Amino acid sequence: MTSENPYSPPLADSEQPIVDQKPGGGWVRGLSAMQLLIVFVGLVGVLWDVESIMASGPCLAFVGLILMLVGWRSNRLAALICGLSGPSFALFIFLLIYVNEWSPSQAFSPVLGLGLFYAMCLFGGVFAVFNQQTEVTAMKAENSSN
Repeated sequence: MTSENPYSPPLADSEQPIVDQKPGGGWVRGLSAMQLLIVFVGLVGVLWDVESIMASGPCLAFVGLILMLVGWRSNRLAALICGLSGPSFALFIFLLIYVNEWSPSQAFSPVLGLGLFYAMCLFGGVFAVFNQQTEVTAMKAENSSN
């Protein structure tokens, strides 16, 4: 009579590597997509009324801070950089308007141009967040089977 231990490791080696998923992947992707959406809605708002940045700027900064925190906690550099860019850009636009003492009509062109440039850069960053590879720890699996 042979009794097999159901808890013993398999005898055959697997060809598939062990994939170590990083925590917070859903939150990182969702927040980075939300940040990109806020930028595009903010740009449409600038075309409608430049004073709409008084709402989209704080929203961008808030979502960026949360994304930065989640990216830092999950060791995702691309998410950390994208998150940091949100409050930085909002603060930069605020200071640019404040220091130059621009009226809404004077701020329209610079805000729109910088916003379009930021949206293109952020699109690249969000693309990097979405395509960030998971860590493959196949060497650990080989070492533990030996």
